[in-house]
Amino acid sequence: MFSEDQLAFLTFLMRPIRGREGAPPGRRSVVCSEGCNSVREWRLVVDQLAQHIEDGSAEVAGLLSILSETVYPLNGLGAEDITRFLVGVVEHVPLSDSSLCITVCSLLHTILKLHPIVLNSTHLTGVFPWINHVVQEYPCAEIVYAALTKLVHAIDGQLADHIVSVFFKTLRPHMHNEDITSVSVYALQILPELVVKTPSSSKFLVDSIYPMAFKQFVSWSTSIFSHPWHCATFSALLILLKTIIMELKSAHRSDAQVLLQTLKSLLFIGTLDTLATDSCNELWNPNPGIEEFGECDMYGAWEIRCNALRCIEAVATTTPNIFYAYWTTFLPTCSLPLSLPGNKGNGMYHSLACDPCGKVRISAASALSTIITSMKPFMVAITSPVNTQRASFTPFSQNLSANIHSLHTILFWILAHEPQPIVLCSLLKCASALASCTPYEKLGDQILSNFLQQLVTILVPIKQDSNSVTLTQAALSCIHAVLTSRKDSTKPTETQKSLLSPCELNLPVALLPSLLNLASSPDTSVCVEAMRVIGTLPNASFSTFWRYFEEICVQVVQKLNSLEPGVRLTAVKTVEESFKAAALVTSSPGVQTQILQYWLSSTVFTACFMDALPVVRSTSISCLGHITSPGYFTLSNSAQQVFKDMCLVLSRDSNASVKTNLCKTVGSCWEFLIFDESFVHTCISFLIPALQPKSPLVTRTKACWALANLSAIVVKNSHELPSTLSSLQLRNDLVAVLSCLVSAGSDHEKVQSSAIRGIGSLLRFFPTTILGSDSNPDSLRSRALTTLVSAVYSSPFPKVQWNASYVLGTLLAANCVENSLDLVYHGLVHAMSSNPNLKTKISAVTALASPQRRELYGGSFETVLKAVHGQLAAETAPISTEQEAFNFQIYQYKQTLLQQLQDAFVHLVQLSTSSDIAPGTLTDLDYDVGMQVLATRTPSPPSAVMDQWRSLCGKGS
Repeated sequence: MFSEDQLAFLTFLMRPIRGREGAPPGRRSVVCSEGCNSVREWRLVVDQLAQHIEDGSAEVAGLLSILSETVYPLNGLGAEDITRFLVGVVEHVPLSDSSLCITVCSLLHTILKLHPIVLNSTHLTGVFPWINHVVQEYPCAEIVYAALTKLVHAIDGQLADHIVSVFFKTLRPHMHNEDITSVSVYALQILPELVVKTPSSSKFLVDSIYPMAFKQFVSWSTSIFSHPWHCATFSALLILLKTIIMELKSAHRSDAQVLLQTLKSLLFIGTLDTLATDSCNELWNPNPGIEEFGECDMYGAWEIRCNALRCIEAVATTTPNIFYAYWTTFLPTCSLPLSLPGNKGNGMYHSLACDPCGKVRISAASALSTIITSMKPFMVAITSPVNTQRASFTPFSQNLSANIHSLHTILFWILAHEPQPIVLCSLLKCASALASCTPYEKLGDQILSNFLQQLVTILVPIKQDSNSVTLTQAALSCIHAVLTSRKDSTKPTETQKSLLSPCELNLPVALLPSLLNLASSPDTSVCVEAMRVIGTLPNASFSTFWRYFEEICVQVVQKLNSLEPGVRLTAVKTVEESFKAAALVTSSPGVQTQILQYWLSSTVFTACFMDALPVVRSTSISCLGHITSPGYFTLSNSAQQVFKDMCLVLSRDSNASVKTNLCKTVGSCWEFLIFDESFVHTCISFLIPALQPKSPLVTRTKACWALANLSAIVVKNSHELPSTLSSLQLRNDLVAVLSCLVSAGSDHEKVQSSAIRGIGSLLRFFPTTILGSDSNPDSLRSRALTTLVSAVYSSPFPKVQWNASYVLGTLLAANCVENSLDLVYHGLVHAMSSNPNLKTKISAVTALASPQRRELYGGSFETVLKAVHGQLAAETAPISTEQEAFNFQIYQYKQTLLQQLQDAFVHLVQLSTSSDIAPGTLTDLDYDVGMQVLATRTPSPPSAVMDQWRSLCGKGS
């Protein structure tokens, strides 16, 4: 036991410095100013406590109690010292001494609260087992759970799973009580964090925690109306429920109806018709948002509404197929203006428009944004136009179209009536999600024009100051989402190639002047957003872009000279969009030429190719990749030379991104550059090193794609290049390209596909005298053919196998295979018979039928005919598995494969002679299968083909 003098001294040491004037006699010499002595004094206390902790005396409890209130000495210690003391204390505290256990928990809570660095200590795990025992021994002690709320941040996954199970067993009685206890409040604060750290596969989480939370949710949701002072606790339960749903990545289908219907009713809690006590009702504000932004009711009902919306958001995120069944429950078709909040028929629209708390409206906007994003896969079913005629049955697609139209109309109305800027920002983000997910090509452009008009009415009145930056950014981002929402509008269809395309959006008159004004904003973020929107104009409305072309160019040139990297990058991307649009305006070549000529003659733009920022140089070279052959030849000689010079300058750039985009640009421009032999030589000298294994995959992919395109263009223009083979330099370059492509045939799938395509083109282009005979295994031709056949046999990638089969078919048809026919045909037969991918099978069958003369099959004709006949018999057999029978894609491809096999069989029978099949080789069953194929084929084959098949089978004419 402590002596009286020891107890007084230890008590004195644990006082704050300002309380040390009353030190015991003879002890003042120990008292020093704050510093290293505080550590020494603390260690003295620790040593004395460690000697007497097992006694469980009242003096020890008193010292710990003082320590929990005045933890000054801890300031001079590190996390390891403090943790070591805590572990030492809890290891020796007897669980039978309730007073001491509670005091230790209080000390633990205080230390962790004031010194959170302790939570990073690896030794802290020694405290958890003791806490578990204390929880079971003293389930009603609030301070135990308060200490656990501090410890929960340091718990790892495995330990969390264990603590959750112990915690659940201890707290279950409290959670089932009708009265909400302080213990259950702490439980609801701790469980969400424990659930996040618990493995999602935990059976305990599914079988115990979720049912408990759901049961309490249903129970408390009915009692909360008569006990509004429990709002905070019920809100914590909603957080737990939302956390569990997100961790399980699913909402139980059996509980979905009760869950969602209850959540919907909670959206109105705190309004006039829900809480029985008048004193806790929120008075509805007909002009929501003008009150102070923050809590709107005395009992915190706004928290329940916020967390109910987050639960709805969690269900929509994890199980959109379940939520879609309740779409009209939360987002019904309402008439405008929206009614007072007493009408629950408005669903979430009430929370968006009529809730008096701004935080709830923000949560509602976030939830609606998530719902729209998760519902995007269902929107493909929308039909156009919406049929307004009444019918006995309304199809799913028409209901969906009506819902989306209604959602747009109501959201436009809410945007127009929301006065609070911070809430309006959230609504604009929600509108951006709606614009990004809706297929407007099915709904018509009028709804987009209305969308833009609504956004312009928000954007134009904004005063440009430091307080409006966020709102301006949100409005610009939403306009950008609307202008880029019609993804089909960028395709070069015949309608869209005209200068004034009827598919263009009808832009509000005030939009362009506002954008040009915001592009000059001193705020960098606003300036960048405005330039991003301007960059979408060439595709969204080219006529508007062309009308303001000079003003836009002035702004872009200014931004290209900016010192801000982000501003320069956005400006270059705007230039790239103008290059893209110029490539589509083929019916007005003068306009196209003027755009290209302007930028290629601009020294400011060409300076971007030497910019210090790699991404600016990379984007600049991408601009040149959008120039088409007709556009290139309308340029002046100086502009054409600028094009080549910029490519040559960046060919020496060491940045991987720049190299990749240069490969892409060069690969798309061979059509008009193939006749410049010097330029081609320089590009090949750059592309071959870019294809080496040390280069990044994306660079190798684009380099191989560019070389494959070069090979195809060489074959296409071979009749216009009479001097190609006489030019030793070009011939050597192309041989080096082929050798490089052969080496790339064993690279990644994306590289292999292009390599195989290029190999096929060059094998057809070069005669045997240059590449050598395929009978010589060391010749380049032989190695190239081996690469193709190996891809058919052993590549694990279906796309590579398909390409290889196609290329071999073109080589066979062009009589480019001499001594390796058996190797090639056996590879194609293997692909047809053994490959599980149906598209690869189709490609192999097409290749086998590509030779148009019997002598091109060599000695493999019988093998090919029997293989095609055998595959026909296999494919016409009944489908064996139920899964395949109901798989539409398999059925679709099987029909195509069967048609190709029938065509190949008829083709081979037509080419056959009586000596191609040995007598007695084909059985009666083979004969019947062949005759059935010939008899059922559409169109019917000539009668000579059927006679030839009878002859091959020995059945006579």
